[in-house]
Formats: sequence, structure tokens, C-alpha cells
Amino acid sequence: SEGQTFDLNDGDVFTLRPSGDKFGAETDFEWSDSEGNDCYIHTSCSAPLVAGDRIGPFEILEGNDCKDPQDIPQDITNECVICDKSNKIRPEFLTIKYHSDGLNSDYQDESKASCRSSTYPEQATIESEGQTFD
Repeated sequence: SEGQTFDLNDGDVFTLRPSGDKFGAETDFEWSDSEGNDCYIHTSCSAPLVAGDRIGPFEILEGNDCKDPQDIPQDITNECVICDKSNKIRPEFLTIKYHSDGLNSDYQDESKASCRSSTYPEQATIESEGQTFD
């Protein structure tokens, strides 16, 4: 199956779509730089996908019924759950913001997401492969 390639700078927003009809259990990201960075996030909903959460360099902004948290008035602080164990409808897309200063997810621990707190390239070409089957 075909992956997607994104040319990103720190702060860029991109839309990730599954290569099949839905996201696999994990979505892998590979940096095409000399460091050979790669990591994955969990996308089958057994670990929560939450708008506003940072998973390594990736800030989840939108998916399913969740809209970009920056479009929501500041006095509303509830984070929007895109999907989790009680709502296993996998998103048809994820809108993601790239940050060179990665953070650990509040919802996906190391067993679910290998994208962790770290410094990532400010300019990056990242290939995503969304078909990792359970």
C-alpha cells in the first residue's frame, strides 16, 4: 500500500489519511534524514486519540467529530476525544500539527506510541505508512 510523504517545517499542519479504508492499529512515521528517526502512534482507538494531545512531534488537531481546539473559545477547556475504547469508530482522517519539540502523550503511553518527548528536525520530510495490521 502507498504511504504519504509530507514536507514539513516546525508549526506546519497536515492531513493524514489511511492508505486503506481505515487506519491500522499503528501509523508509522519515518524521517528521510540522516538520523533515520522513526516512530508510530496508535490509531485503532484502543488507546485514546484526543484533539489537543501531543504525541511526540505530532499535535492532534482534528478527526471524526472533533475540530481544531484553536477554533474553540478559550473558556471551553474540555479536550475532544476523537475515539477510544468506548467509541471505536476509527477516524477517516487526522489533522496534525508538526512540532520540533516533541512531548509525551497524555493518553498514549510508550506501549502504544513510540513518538515521545524529544527534539525533532525543524525541517523534515516524513513518510507515513498507515497500514500496520493488528
